[in-house]
Formats: sequence, structure tokens, C-alpha cells
Amino acid sequence: MRLIRRATSDDIATLTALRLALLRETGRVTDDQQEQLLRELTDSYLRRALPQEEFLVWVAEVDEQGTIAATGGLVFLSRPPSPENEAGLEGYVLNMYTLPAWRGQGLARAILRQIIAYARQHTSARRLWLHASDAGRPLYASEGFLPITREMELLW
Repeated sequence: MRLIRRATSDDIATLTALRLALLRETGRVTDDQQEQLLRELTDSYLRRALPQEEFLVWVAEVDEQGTIAATGGLVFLSRPPSPENEAGLEGYVLNMYTLPAWRGQGLARAILRQIIAYARQHTSARRLWLHASDAGRPLYASEGFLPITREMELLW
């Protein structure tokens, strides 16, 4: 059994755990104190953002008990219109993560396709973008995402 569905507030503990697993795996969380702080902040964010649909999340349930093995999210940004995107709305895909034991079974692809379909059918967005890990790059490329190199950042 495999079910791809939108996450609800009932899923917050699992979504938080999956996000922290992603951050640990990518080396962005390196100690227990940092992890505990991010756990609290993530939980608080999800409790606010999910019900208000500021952050849309899809999950893959993999068994009759509703075990969630993969997740992916979408946030929208509104920018001034441009020739490439007259509506000015674009979506950022993030938090794509599959538990190691479930990788290679099409869960991330199914979630990504739901995210793309949602953006196309329910919004005026004309652009989806994301930051791809090396492992995720082939999936995104196979679904039509193209590499770009225009981004720069400033952190403080």
C-alpha cells in the first residue's frame, strides 16, 4: 500500500522528525543542543504554517498503519511580474526527504509529482525551484527541473 496525501496538523511530530533527519543527514545539524532547539522551532513553525497553508506538505504513507516514510513541501513567494512569470508567483520546493529504508521505491517522485500538479492546477505560479542534493539531482532533472547558477546568498 502506498498513499500520497497532504499532511495535516496530526502529522507535525512526524514531519518534525523527518526534517531533523534530513538536517542531520546533510550535516546541517551537528550537535544535540542544536537539534533540540531546531526541534522546538520546527514544531512551532509547523503548528502555525500548516493550518494557514503557508507551508504545504505532502507525505507518503507506506503501510496500513499510516507510517510516513517520505515527505516534501512547498512554499509560495510573490514577486513583481516579469516576462518569464507574469503572475509573479513562484513556488519553492523544500524538505524533500525519504527515510533510507524506503529510498529507490518512487516515493519522492510521487510526492514531487503531486507538488508540481498542485502548483499547476491550483495556482498562477509559473516557476518552481529548489536546492538539490547530489542524490536528488537525477530525480529533479528527470521531472524537468533545469540547473541554474544565478543564486548568491548573504548570511548573518
